[in-house]
Amino acid sequence: MAMKPAFFRGYWWLWVVCTALLALISLADLAFFLRARSWAVTTGAVLEEEYVRRGGRNNFYLVRYRFEAGGREYVDAFKDGHNLEPARLGGGRVTVYYDPRDPRRSTLDRRLNPRGIRYLPVALAVGVWLYWTERRPLRGKAERP
Repeated sequence: MAMKPAFFRGYWWLWVVCTALLALISLADLAFFLRARSWAVTTGAVLEEEYVRRGGRNNFYLVRYRFEAGGREYVDAFKDGHNLEPARLGGGRVTVYYDPRDPRRSTLDRRLNPRGIRYLPVALAVGVWLYWTERRPLRGKAERP
């Protein structure tokens, strides 16, 4: 009876899938950050501001805003976890960053979002640990006569 390759034993394959997804999220955040750095800047008006409470760390600000670009008016919404505070939004005016090629794409904050990036070192550490714990028994069996 043939045994499964070591890669498919235990949780090694699950780590590979989760780390790959985490890396994709991080790359998407990085790509957005790099694109948004070159976007045009304008001033917009706050239409609606709401602090949504979901308990724990899931609270966020939801801001609907209006801005003008290329002679047309656009309305968009921005959801942010912790970067916007009501004091910053005082006066009903916000700085809007928008893509000059497609003004429907806009944001109020073009800083790098660390949502996936902050977990990559942990994922890599878990991967090294899994590799070490799953490879060590195999090396011991291979050395035995």
